[in-house]
Order: sequence, then C-alpha cells, then structure tokens
Amino acid sequence: MGHRKRRGGPYLWQWGNNPGYRAFAMLSVTSGNGFVLMTNSEDGLRLTASLAQSTIPANHGVFRFHMLG
Repeated sequence: MGHRKRRGGPYLWQWGNNPGYRAFAMLSVTSGNGFVLMTNSEDGLRLTASLAQSTIPANHGVFRFHMLG
C-alpha cells in the first residue's frame, strides 16, 4: 500500500500484479472519491492514470513508478 500527501490529499493506493491480471485501487481521504480497477490483462494498469485523473483530479506521482507503466 502507498500513501502520499499532496494538495487535496492524502491519497492511498494499492496495486496487484499476478500473471495475466492487474488490479489497482486509489482513494482520496479528503474527498472520499476513489476507484477500483481489476483487469484480465498484463497491460491493464495502463488505464489507471487516466481513470485516476477523471476520478481524483491531481498530479499523482505514483504513475511514474515503473511497475505501473
């Protein structure tokens, strides 16, 4: 699990990585907005940055982490 204090934060997130599947969850503690993404694709986490931006608008540095790219 990760956390980050930023403007509008803090934010919490967690990802899962199993062969053939990917998952990611993110929550804004301040606003209560969040999402859970579960995919049946090795490339499924490519959707997380745009989903986070539309659900919890902010500059989320977690998406610069190489395992999420």
